[in-house]
Formats: sequence, C-alpha cells, structure tokens
Amino acid sequence: MVSNEKIDISSELETFVQELEYYRISRLFGMSRPLPTRRVVYVGNLRNKLLRDVGRFKFLISELICKEDIEILEKEGLYSSDMWLRALDLEFDFTASHMLSYCIDVTNVAMGKLQDDIRRGRRDKQGNLIERPFKVVTEPPKAFISHGKESVALNKVEDFLHALGVEPLIVKRQPSLDRTIDDKVNHYLNEADFVVILATGDDEIEGKLHPRQNVIHEIGLAQKTHPGKIIYLLEENTEFPSNIRPKVWEIFNQENMGDAFLHIALELREFGIAKAVKS
Repeated sequence: MVSNEKIDISSELETFVQELEYYRISRLFGMSRPLPTRRVVYVGNLRNKLLRDVGRFKFLISELICKEDIEILEKEGLYSSDMWLRALDLEFDFTASHMLSYCIDVTNVAMGKLQDDIRRGRRDKQGNLIERPFKVVTEPPKAFISHGKESVALNKVEDFLHALGVEPLIVKRQPSLDRTIDDKVNHYLNEADFVVILATGDDEIEGKLHPRQNVIHEIGLAQKTHPGKIIYLLEENTEFPSNIRPKVWEIFNQENMGDAFLHIALELREFGIAKAVKS
C-alpha cells in the first residue's frame, strides 16, 4: 500500500545533514589511512546519494538563507561557483572538507529558518511558500476643512465628502497627541490631499461679515502646501480680505448647499480624486 502522507521536508533535511557529517568524517579518515574496500564502496554510494539530495535541497536552502552559491578561489587560481560540488568533489582535500563544513552549517541554519516559517504559517511542511490572497490596502483621499464656528454648513460638507469616499479632516475633531494648536493644524494639513475653505460669516467688522481669522490664516498655509488644490466656499453676504478676493469661490447659504456641492465635485474630478464612472 502506498501512503498518501506528504513528506516532512524538515525530517529529510535532518537526515541530509547527518549524512553530510558522516561523509565528511569518513573522507577525512580516509585521507590519513586507507579505508576497507567495503567502506570505500559505501562512501562512494553515499556521495552519489548526497549529490542527488543536493539537487533536491540546494535551491530550497538558498531560498531560506537568502544566499546564492559562493565563489571559491582555489590555490591554483581556478574558480568554482558551486560550493556543493566542491564539497563533494571526488578529489577530496582540506578545501573540500572546509566547504563541506560550510554546507553543513548552511543547511542547519536553513532548517531553523524552515521550522520558524512553518510555525508562522509562511510555509507548509514540504517547504512550499503558502500563498496568501493579495490585498490592496488603500486609504481614502483626505480633505482638510478650514472652518470657523460650528455650523450646519460644516456638517453638510462633512457628510457630502464622506458620501464621495473622502475622509474629512476637521482639526478640532482629530486627536492632538500633545501637539500645540499650530502644530496640530500643520500636521493634518500636510496629511490632506486637498483643502476645502468653508468661509462662514462669523465676524462682523465695520458692519460687514468676514470669515474668522483662523480661516484666513489657514488659507495662507494652504496656498503654500496645496497650491492648485484649494476649494473656496464663501457664505453669502460675507467678504474675503482683498488679498483673497481674486480667487474663484462658490457662494452658498446654510440652507441650500447644492451649488457648493457641485463645485466640490467638479474640482475633485479635475484633481483626479473623483472620476466619472459609466454604468
């Protein structure tokens, strides 16, 4: 009866190392005194088996230790690029013995790495890498929202961006992590892919409504960090300072944000963040 049980490569490598060690001792012993004919035949057969095993295990061992064959400089100036063949050379000498010791050490290291990989679920018991489903980890685009007071408009813009698959970054709702206010603003501004300026009329100056000073300050920051990726929304009956007025903005009121949302969507498509999809 043929067993369907798969071979445990760790056990086979263990036997391989033991046979390499036995072969090395036998060849070293044979360098000092002649071996009995029966032992010579056994060692010769063992060498042939080890060569076949090298063909089986060599590439797995190289993969496990992340090291290709080393290049050996012989005394005569000849090069061999295969440490295994040099270690199992018919003409056994001290260089071959040294290479054989190295091969034994390398195989032991590979066995340890294999056992660790099996324990961690990276390989099966046959030494094959376990393929895992390829996962694409993506983050949604992020929008820094510069705003004044809490408002209905702020909540609507936040909800609209969420609906578009965009993560709104509203600084006061983000963790501070022991930062100063300025550092916190700069941190989340640098994390953003684009900026939405929600300029509500929160401050009255000489009878006219203006955005809060933090919004004006953040516009200046955004013009340096996100040039060409700023969306300006200005509440009706509110004025920007003269240095911002040349910019193109969309007027909105708290009750009707339809035109502002259309403006956001058009800008995001130009930014390459929102794309039209045909159904």
